[in-house]
Amino acid sequence: KVYVWGNFRDGSGVLGLVNHKSKEIAPVQLKLDEFIVKISSGTDHLVLLSKNGVCFTFGSGGVGQLGRGGRYFSDRGGRRGTSYVLEPAPVRFREQKKRTRTRSNSGDTPNPSGGSAIARGNTKVTDVFAAGLSTFIVCNDQVS
Repeated sequence: KVYVWGNFRDGSGVLGLVNHKSKEIAPVQLKLDEFIVKISSGTDHLVLLSKNGVCFTFGSGGVGQLGRGGRYFSDRGGRRGTSYVLEPAPVRFREQKKRTRTRSNSGDTPNPSGGSAIARGNTKVTDVFAAGLSTFIVCNDQVS
């Protein structure tokens, strides 16, 4: 069981904690379907690691520290609302695409459709760290 209390803040002031109240003065239990083995705290966000290797984040995401949602959803949840960032949700990984090279007159150039990300099928997270406005996830012996 994981209990939290206090509140998150962002650039607009008090964000809330698990709901839109100004602060929680008594411990509130998080409702998660996973067994949590590690919790790491940034300035105004939390990172949770489950026994099954799933990373959950919630809190202020104004600079992308939650690792989920695009830039339009990072500040108070954007059009999705504040509850989007205040509910612990798993960090999802993009499908890995291999970079291919094409032959041209000037030599080999990378294909612009290539991308870089951790392969979706191999996304068991082994460790998490948070500090300030940053989150670090260890997966496949790589820090993301």
